[in-house]
Amino acid sequence: MQFDNTCDIKIYGRLSINGMVSIGSRTRIYVPKRSELIFRGDNYILNDVLIAPDQIIDIGIGTSVQDRCILLGDLRIGSLCLIAPNVFISSGNHQINGGEHYSAFQPIKVLDKVNPIVGDKIIIGNDIWLGINSVIMKGVKIADGSIIGANSVLSKNTEKYGVYGGVPARKIRNRWIGPEKQLCAVTVKENDEITSD
Repeated sequence: MQFDNTCDIKIYGRLSINGMVSIGSRTRIYVPKRSELIFRGDNYILNDVLIAPDQIIDIGIGTSVQDRCILLGDLRIGSLCLIAPNVFISSGNHQINGGEHYSAFQPIKVLDKVNPIVGDKIIIGNDIWLGINSVIMKGVKIADGSIIGANSVLSKNTEKYGVYGGVPARKIRNRWIGPEKQLCAVTVKENDEITSD
């Protein structure tokens, strides 16, 4: 792992690195106890990025994260993904409802403490492009080959090779012809190298 001397890296849980990882300036990585961060290799994490798992963050082979991105919670990012600047991905949520022994008219921070909500894992497939300033909400599954447009808020699952945009993000069109008609297919196996046919 190569990292700039301005990085703030605190590992209290588990860090797994499988291959080359480059971390840019002023990037903050916090891995609390009982949490894990996995880099699968050939990963470029650029400047002013925040990565903080509360369960597992798994970043696939050849995936890059551009400046000022925030990755929080429980998420799996596939291989060969492009994450543009200022992307926000979080599996977390806050408690806003009352309960048997407390009122909804309490500050959200108080409600979070008395009745915390467990986040919903985000799964991002292979060959994904998340456009600048996009937001990925809890529980979303992004299918292989999807593109999420700039300034979009994605709160629902996508279809393979779809292009999505807007607030909330909706399918705009298909990215290209079906993969069976492509001249060159790229294959990424779990914990394996990238191959091209």
